[in-house]
Amino acid sequence: GPDFGEGSDRSSDGPPMGHANSLGPQVADQSQVKGAAIAAVQAALRAATITKNKFHKTKMCSYFLAGRCKKQGHCNFAHCPEEMMPVPDLACAKLCPAVLTCTDPRCKFAHSKEELKEIKQQRAQRAAMLAQQAERYLAEASDEDGPRFSH
Repeated sequence: GPDFGEGSDRSSDGPPMGHANSLGPQVADQSQVKGAAIAAVQAALRAATITKNKFHKTKMCSYFLAGRCKKQGHCNFAHCPEEMMPVPDLACAKLCPAVLTCTDPRCKFAHSKEELKEIKQQRAQRAAMLAQQAERYLAEASDEDGPRFSH
């Protein structure tokens, strides 16, 4: 096997212990963090509208958290809390298979076409409201990034 003893140049692969960069890259200023968060939210919104995956970015990416996600911008999982999307409400998303005989008060299915239509309208309204909230958040965040002081 390889010898990593005293004569080895393995220690030159990275910064010496205790060096400022030994903790990894550090963010230079707060505006970079905000810019990255805004970009993440915008990307998540675009991806959620493009894909039909109802669970798009509703969970954190375990591979990213471990430093191993290779999908980058194409990952269906969130890489930061700002990318997280709300879990969809799946109650009554379909007509009950036992619609004519179902008596379960806790049944998670719709029991008429009218109920299904009403639920779809409510979901569309909720999605529009979330989109408006995200747009307001992005507008406020980009306003905060503007220059505040002249030097």
